[in-house]
Amino acid sequence: MQKANIVFMGTPDFAVPSLELLATHHNILLVVTTPDKPAGRGLKIQYSPIKTKALELQLPVSQPVLLKDPDFINQIKNINPDFIIVVAFRIIPDEIFKIPKLGTINLHPSLLPKYRGPSPIQWAIINGENQTGVTTIFLNEKIDSGPILLQETEPIYDNDNFLTLHNRLKIKGAKLLLETINGVIDNTITPKMQDNLVKQNNLYAPKITKEMTKLDLSRSCVYNWRVIRALYPKPAAYIYLVDDNKKKILKILEADYDLRISNPGDFTLLDKHNFAIGCSDGILIPKTVALEGRKVMTSSEFLRGMHFSKIMHFE
Repeated sequence: MQKANIVFMGTPDFAVPSLELLATHHNILLVVTTPDKPAGRGLKIQYSPIKTKALELQLPVSQPVLLKDPDFINQIKNINPDFIIVVAFRIIPDEIFKIPKLGTINLHPSLLPKYRGPSPIQWAIINGENQTGVTTIFLNEKIDSGPILLQETEPIYDNDNFLTLHNRLKIKGAKLLLETINGVIDNTITPKMQDNLVKQNNLYAPKITKEMTKLDLSRSCVYNWRVIRALYPKPAAYIYLVDDNKKKILKILEADYDLRISNPGDFTLLDKHNFAIGCSDGILIPKTVALEGRKVMTSSEFLRGMHFSKIMHFE
């Protein structure tokens, strides 16, 4: 197999297995990631997961502030790559994605055109899908709309949350990327245009905002249970715990549910270790929670530290 010369663009942990695998089979000439940022209470400079892995693999790294910077564009042109590979990165301007001889390939964690957008894993869980997958496409001017190269499905299990599904998809996606690159080199892949598929699969996956992370107790317990799973471990779903007219944010990180008669917002003490949150058609039974500004704790630990009143409820 002919080795391709590649510029790899990515930032988060999701992209790390792809970089690792491609580096063992092809030539990574440059790794492009976001600039270092201060993080944590001490505002210590923190590298992106991709920069950390690139340095470990002794690969050159570039961290442009602006992708349209002429110096950066000339840097890519001078490298003259066969491919640019994009995994969980910024929008790539056409001045860059048109440079490679064999094209710019993007890995997306959904079965495109379903769940175009920045949060496909979360929305697949929230919407109760029983499967999702990974897709490789040639990049074009429209976000997540380029010709499909390869796809592979992945089941979504009832015990899946964002983290477990994310971790399986990043491995499956890395393997699909390698297969895609090799297929493009060998000319064994026929790109499939998405336009013909959009009408029957017109679901979008918008960015998760803080407003979206609040549970809606007027909806079903199953729906709220899916939201909790989709937002684990970050940013985490939350509700307001109301007692004595004081509201506290309570994050719900893990929960079960039960279909039984309850009123939305009801607080029910099930036993000394467990409590329930009323929804429209049943209850949520939290397993791990966190009060605003506090560490994550089990429901049992939470109950031991609480003083209850008859008017306590959730909103």
